[in-house]
Amino acid sequence: MFPCVPLWSDTIGRLLSSTKRTTQASTKLMPPKRASPDDETVEETVEENKKIRSLADVFDSVLNDFLCPITYELPIDPVTAADGYTYERSAIKEYIRAQGAELKSPISNGPMGSQLMTNSQARSTIEKLVRTGVLGGDKAETWLCRRRLEAEDEEKVKAMRARANDDDVRAMYELGRWYWKGEHGLEADHSAAFVWYKRGADCGDVWCMARAAAVLLDDAKDDKDKITHGMVLMTEAACAGSTSATSLIARSYQLGRFGLPLDLAQAKKWYEKVPHKTVHDGKDETVKLAADQVVQINNLFGISGNLEEGEEGEEGEEGEEGEEGEEGEEGEE
Repeated sequence: MFPCVPLWSDTIGRLLSSTKRTTQASTKLMPPKRASPDDETVEETVEENKKIRSLADVFDSVLNDFLCPITYELPIDPVTAADGYTYERSAIKEYIRAQGAELKSPISNGPMGSQLMTNSQARSTIEKLVRTGVLGGDKAETWLCRRRLEAEDEEKVKAMRARANDDDVRAMYELGRWYWKGEHGLEADHSAAFVWYKRGADCGDVWCMARAAAVLLDDAKDDKDKITHGMVLMTEAACAGSTSATSLIARSYQLGRFGLPLDLAQAKKWYEKVPHKTVHDGKDETVKLAADQVVQINNLFGISGNLEEGEEGEEGEEGEEGEEGEEGEEGEE
């Protein structure tokens, strides 16, 4: 259950309607009227200034009520947490993620749930107060700047999504990356990232193929089906020329993970393939790192040439069938 959110919009509406004369000058004091030195006029001016000060204090109080307790800024996307306080969505989500199972309120330090409720009323009120000039200062300027960036991000995402829906595989890749990293106003969402990467992979894009596989493996944990699916995609990407996929398979043999046995001979073979791949979808240093790993494996076995000499017995046990399978794979490449 969420505590009740105060109806600030009604309160602010009444304040705005009753102070139209002074809205634009809410943070300034009215200079004394010089047209008449009459004492009554001076007293009226003093009283008017007191009213303006009082109104400014009210708005400052409202401003402080809406500040996110984590960022100390006016939220662009305000949400109400289970502790009843309003936060910037991205800030409180990161806080909840970092807290884990022992989640406590950042304000009261008492236990709280992880539920969040969109606070549309707070967003509407903040926007009204800032855009009418009632709330000014650095925090209002920061809010306006962030709101402009948000609007630009919304346009970028809309345009990229349109391109992706027109079967542009580069756009599919970019959308997948934005969802993976939580960029351009999108929340980090690995499931959504996989959907876009997989669409690109289904269109034959090697970059998307390797990334779709990486998402599956990253989220797999002990899910054998995800691991199998991820390694199948990763192998397809490697056979299609991906340096990142080839390097990851080599690393998996080197560490004995993702369902592959710890096999340094196989790791070396896959590392040696990396420089010959044509799709450089990994980091700039992927090829160099692969060469360094080959040297390290050779040094581990105390040889300067191939590992095959030290692995003759093992290869003999594997038989010709294993060699044919690998040659067939290279032929596809």
